[in-house]
Amino acid sequence: MRFLYYLVFGLFFCSFWACDAPLSLSIAEAKQRAQKEFRLKDTLGIGIKQVMQDSEHHWLVAYNKVHKLPAVYLFRSENAREHSHHISLRHKQKAKITELHFEDVTYDGNLELLVYLHYDFDLSYQGKELVIFRYPFDTLRQEEIFSFPLQQQWEHVDSFDQKYGLPLHERRIDYLVTPEFFEGNILLRGTIEGRQNHLLEFSWDKGIEEFKKVLDEDVHEEEEEAHKGGVVGKLKGAKRLFEVVAHEEGCKAYIIEDIAGHVIKMPKNIHDALLCSPITSLSNDGHYLLYMDHPHNQFRLYDFNADKQQVLLPQLSTLEGLSTVIWRKKNGRLSCLFVAVNFEEYSQKTALYFCEEQKEGPWRIQVFDLPIYYECNHEGECAPLKDYHFKLGPRKNFLYRRSKNDDWQLFSLDKN
Repeated sequence: MRFLYYLVFGLFFCSFWACDAPLSLSIAEAKQRAQKEFRLKDTLGIGIKQVMQDSEHHWLVAYNKVHKLPAVYLFRSENAREHSHHISLRHKQKAKITELHFEDVTYDGNLELLVYLHYDFDLSYQGKELVIFRYPFDTLRQEEIFSFPLQQQWEHVDSFDQKYGLPLHERRIDYLVTPEFFEGNILLRGTIEGRQNHLLEFSWDKGIEEFKKVLDEDVHEEEEEAHKGGVVGKLKGAKRLFEVVAHEEGCKAYIIEDIAGHVIKMPKNIHDALLCSPITSLSNDGHYLLYMDHPHNQFRLYDFNADKQQVLLPQLSTLEGLSTVIWRKKNGRLSCLFVAVNFEEYSQKTALYFCEEQKEGPWRIQVFDLPIYYECNHEGECAPLKDYHFKLGPRKNFLYRRSKNDDWQLFSLDKN
């Protein structure tokens, strides 16, 4: 009799408490449920990403890795009984989702969902698109707030080889874009509407709650190419900077030519300094020359138009390496920056040097200790690579990586 009593009580307890307790959802179960939603034969075409919304809410996010109408399903991993949250992309063409990221793109403390779509039509067309959803965990509030093509590439047979009759393909690229995100801003850099080296910036407007375009410009950055066995920069203000054979071991020597190929005469001390200058760079307009007076370990700036010299740093420590110099002109004011590596004297082993033209008087130079990733070559020279490890962002923002595959870190030059 007592056994029967405990049995009845146990069934009663189970019906009201234990049997109603939420069950956790495994990755395999989430894949099976997504398989039914996508109507696929197996789970091989299903991708799963685990996301922690906060300390209490964990999600399993399923998406299609195969070419079909794209969609995203979110499952609460702590409650298998809860229905999935469906994010539809039915207004898009058939595509496979290659990546999913959750990031606070709007910089408001909430995670947005970033979906990367790949439209694959063999050789005829290759396309990629970025789509951003706000409030992805809330079925009532979720909405698409941004989309942009990252790649649009067409290819067709233009003609045939006369010798073997093989098809010759013609390729057209309208978009080939790399996106970056920081503090409510989206940077899009690359080929945009057929224009190479183009830059767009969108900024989140909290008032109207949408991304507004705040920057649309071509990017003109320093380029280098092989020439005369050395290095030549592109034409800058009717001047070209050439690297020539240095007579001293471990030195880099330079000359400057005009557009006709004649060597420009320089003040003797600058001419001598350029025979062994570890860092040498012309501004994009050819107005200024940044160089190093190696015997005195000084950074100097020469103004061609005014024929004036300025010492930027009176005494420079021993260095393991120097990066490429980046120049920029913004609001009529010229600036440049570079990164130096010093294992012994810099607290972070690397330092950012930022030089800026002033309305009146000499240029100002600032030095910031920042942990910037760098690489060393077989000769022992160490330096970070421009565009890979550091670069300039808009609005006087410096972007850098702490490790090779790290996300971009932002350092504001305006606030320092």
